[in-house]
Amino acid sequence: MNILIEAHNDELYFAKTHESYRTGLRRLFNAKCYGVGYPDYDESITSFVDIAEKTWGAVDNVDLIILADCWNPRELEKGLRYDDLSKLNCIKAIMLCDYWSEAESQFDKYEQFIEENGIDYILSFFRGPFFRWKGSKVYNKLIWFPPSFDPQIFNDWKKCKSHDVGNLNAGIFEKGDFYPERYEFHRIISDMKDVNYFYAKHPGYGYHSPDDYLIGKSFSEAINSCKIFITSGGNNYGNMGPKYVETMASGSCLFATEPLDSEFLGLEDGVNYVCINADNLRDKVEYYLCHEEERLKISANGYELAMKRYCSYAVAWLLYEEILKRLK
Repeated sequence: MNILIEAHNDELYFAKTHESYRTGLRRLFNAKCYGVGYPDYDESITSFVDIAEKTWGAVDNVDLIILADCWNPRELEKGLRYDDLSKLNCIKAIMLCDYWSEAESQFDKYEQFIEENGIDYILSFFRGPFFRWKGSKVYNKLIWFPPSFDPQIFNDWKKCKSHDVGNLNAGIFEKGDFYPERYEFHRIISDMKDVNYFYAKHPGYGYHSPDDYLIGKSFSEAINSCKIFITSGGNNYGNMGPKYVETMASGSCLFATEPLDSEFLGLEDGVNYVCINADNLRDKVEYYLCHEEERLKISANGYELAMKRYCSYAVAWLLYEEILKRLK
């Protein structure tokens, strides 16, 4: 399968999950990326036909195009940045990440945008749309394409477990609307004076140097140094965000709020992660710090789940299988 990925190069972006799936697709299939920051990018090009010819030699050589950067979610009425998508005789898919802001905030416009541009599939990071969009015009176009990680960036680096609990999430210092539980978790652990607690200011959204602290492999190593690592998916949406899989891949015991559709995601409380809320966090931290064998077993099971289902290669193969299934 020849794949054309239209995207901004996100190698230096703080969230590594975006470049991760592209890495998986490029290593497993004939996939090429085009966009700002990639070698073949030409700012004078305005047509998908020209992009296909520049990357694959001819329009007919492209089997699948994945759109990730050629529109403004806040200005859907302006359409795509490039012309002539309809002239590509291939499967057309579009990424959907923060569905609450990219689509649900203007859902009628989003449905129209998908229809007018002839999009075949919507690749959703999160499970929410599979529950919230039932009965909509675009529901049958949804394909789950979960957050992933590159195992060369996130892995069990066998660091000394010098911290009992780690919490490197945004939203821990001020109570916000999206992740109010993170502020509560931080307050609870901070009050546990016998716990060696590792926390730090979020490094910031946007693009960073590869050597920046708590970015990429440095972030994974920090997680790896913690016996327990806390994250959450937001009380409003229950997302399994990238930190869930990055934590498991980094060899720490994942403590997290239960995400939507947890059974489908493969997450089992007490088996490969520990389900937490503000009422039970203190007790569960105390218990699992005292019961090392159980905690290490959960960490090992989480690592196995992450590598089997959420590494960049597994997610790339999942997409391939889902598209083949739809074509039958």
